Amino acid sequence: MLKCYMDESGLGKQVSDVICCIAGFQGRNPLWISFEEEWARTLEQYGIDEFHAKEFWARDASGGLVGKYRGWTFDHANSFISDLVRIIQRHKLYMLAAVVNLADFFSYDIEERRFLTGATFDVAKWRFITTGKPSTAYFVALNAVVMQGVKRSAEGRQLCHFIFDEQDQYASLAKDRIAQLRNSSRGKGIREYLGDAGYFPSRRVRALQSADLAAHLCKEYYKREMTGRPLDIEYRSVLTPLEILTHILNDDNYAFFKIGKKEMDAMLEDIAQGGSDGKE
Repeated sequence: MLKCYMDESGLGKQVSDVICCIAGFQGRNPLWISFEEEWARTLEQYGIDEFHAKEFWARDASGGLVGKYRGWTFDHANSFISDLVRIIQRHKLYMLAAVVNLADFFSYDIEERRFLTGATFDVAKWRFITTGKPSTAYFVALNAVVMQGVKRSAEGRQLCHFIFDEQDQYASLAKDRIAQLRNSSRGKGIREYLGDAGYFPSRRVRALQSADLAAHLCKEYYKREMTGRPLDIEYRSVLTPLEILTHILNDDNYAFFKIGKKEMDAMLEDIAQGGSDGKE
């Protein structure tokens, strides 16, 4: 059995956010048990109750660390984040991420965005019988990471469960969407390997804190790429998200899906050829 712990970095509700990203790690269930134990011990060692990447990399006006990290030296911060990375490395987790270009997503009209976010269209009645969520690209990213996570688990003939960080806005709709993927005629290839999905607080499920890290790293990388900012690692005192990302990745331990206009055009064409992803 495999488990994917996933988190989002932005819900993709406005073009100014540049990207919508869902990312995290996939691993066998026994690995996650020891992972959570090691993660908890490391947090306790450093006096941290819960890790959030955004807080760790935030800075005050003078360039110092903030929040629970205020007063830390840069060396202490580097030791802490390096210890977290080593836990990920030791457990040989597989990193999954889907990143949606929001300018491209919002270039489609509302009906196209309904299709992209999972709306069901009844051909006989010639109307939508579910709405999708055209106001957010979250469900485009969700669909990508779920499908790819299950595809990888199917290669090993293993069931794959998904655990997402708790959030109020889309949890119920997201679980419905995953059930829809499992039950639709277009999902026969994944039905056997798509397990349960749930949303839980990261303060209780510590593996989700690693997903928070993954989502932050991917967001920082792709925002730079899509806005044309340099991807070079700038001078710093604390290891940057880009440096941490390079320490986590190797040749065969990740799959990233960058979803822009070309990819979404292909999705719409595929939906049209498959009966509008709808009810025949």
